[in-house]
Amino acid sequence: MKSEIILHYEDNKDKAFRSFSSPLKGGEKGGSIIKFIVSVVVAGMFLSGANAFVSVSPTVVELTMKSGDKASGTFVVVNTKSEKAEVTIEIKEWWNNQTRLPGLSPEEWLTIRSKNKFKLGAGKSRRIRYDVKTPAGFEGEAAAMIFFSIEGAQNAGGMNLQLRHGIPIYVIARGNDGMKASVKDCNVYFVQSSTSSMLEFSVDLENNGNVHIRPGGSISIYSGQKHIDTAALEWGWPVYPTRSHIYNARVPAESWAAGVYTANLEVENVTMNGEKTALGSKTIQFRIVEDGKIEKIN
Repeated sequence: MKSEIILHYEDNKDKAFRSFSSPLKGGEKGGSIIKFIVSVVVAGMFLSGANAFVSVSPTVVELTMKSGDKASGTFVVVNTKSEKAEVTIEIKEWWNNQTRLPGLSPEEWLTIRSKNKFKLGAGKSRRIRYDVKTPAGFEGEAAAMIFFSIEGAQNAGGMNLQLRHGIPIYVIARGNDGMKASVKDCNVYFVQSSTSSMLEFSVDLENNGNVHIRPGGSISIYSGQKHIDTAALEWGWPVYPTRSHIYNARVPAESWAAGVYTANLEVENVTMNGEKTALGSKTIQFRIVEDGKIEKIN
């Protein structure tokens, strides 16, 4: 039996993957469970080391292209281990995987100019070219995950660990008008800490369009007509169509007086290269009462 444990990590907060897999031997269920637990511990040991995986850059690729356009780029793969490694490249369809919506297979638009397997000496690097060509009539979005994996050493229990590093490639049709989002909810509350009192906004954003979005933005807080402060909405996590995600923004509020406040939320899509597109806005009012609690008015 083969068990694969997927270990998530955040790199630009994309749902990229690091994982390992190992065959579990033995017929008894209890023995398999024990080996499963051991494999998790071993995975933690691998992840705790700086040289556990090959290093790959860039960590995310986002392209905006017209139908029939061509583009090329390069991945730099570095073996950070102290011994030679054999690197395997796999291309996985990612749009349908994440959205359950129909989409293009990678074979229709993506080519990796490399052998599927190659050896890389300790501390050595290799440049891997990729080519993208959008087909005629391309609309919406296509996505693929490029996995770079290496085989780890076999441990005493007979498990061969495979370590994987996933890099997403997104291609959005230029001129696409399907980048839309709505604010499902917005809450505000105090977050107490040992050193200060922080005001936190929790914004639930839903993707109502047909391409992924990478929301960012700001929340401007007023007391009457007086501007008090501006909180930056956390940025980086992509949201796929039909899905939602909660984003937070914090601002120090130790000296704020009791009373009514207005918060103006402005949400925009911010691509990896900094291009911005307005997505929407929302205004809420809240009251700080004498005992330091917050009451949301609307």
